[in-house]
Amino acid sequence: QSMTKKERSNPALLISDKTSTSRLQRIAKGSGNTLADAQAFLSEFQQMRTMMSRMSKGAGLGGDPMAAAAGAPGAQPMGNRAQRRSSKKKKAKGPKSAGGFGKK
Repeated sequence: QSMTKKERSNPALLISDKTSTSRLQRIAKGSGNTLADAQAFLSEFQQMRTMMSRMSKGAGLGGDPMAAAAGAPGAQPMGNRAQRRSSKKKKAKGPKSAGGFGKK
């Protein structure tokens, strides 16, 4: 096996560690693939991890988590609740329109 137990238990070592390139080269060689293939696989792995995380967070929002993860229009926004609330407040503090019942 070309992956150590430490790498299998903590895949982040393949991304953030100083020796991540040499680790990826060793793993790619051991699996019979090129370094480019291993990097592409790792990129897909990260994207899937992010999508699954967003889907699990979106499940409690009442929206469709699949549509929200895919970025469908009308889907509920994902992310930090505090950030969404603060951005909503910022939008509300914008310049007020002069419209209304005869106001100018």
